[in-house]
Amino acid sequence: MTDAGELLLVEATLALRQLDRAEAVGRHAARGEVGNISLGYVGSAVSTGLLPAALKDFRKANPQVEMHITSMETPRQLESLRDGQLYVGLLRPGGHPNSPRDGHFNFPHPMTTG
Repeated sequence: MTDAGELLLVEATLALRQLDRAEAVGRHAARGEVGNISLGYVGSAVSTGLLPAALKDFRKANPQVEMHITSMETPRQLESLRDGQLYVGLLRPGGHPNSPRDGHFNFPHPMTTG
């Protein structure tokens, strides 16, 4: 093989490895195994132990997902969930006039504390 051919082979091999890595990252991201997630919580989620337990379990199962955790009252969480700024909310059902009393929300991934 010529010198030019050897250099091309090295570069092509590196490019194919990078494509394999990019494909794997895409698969992991599509499954929610990497990336970012924003979580809001009310104070009682801490005092009841729900937040620490949920974070521990989530981080163990999803070590490559970066968590952005913010303390916020129910009204702000509801607004942030509706606006898509918050992915998960740990809040009190019925803690705001616009929140449902039965704990059923029309948001992508809500959680509630009791």
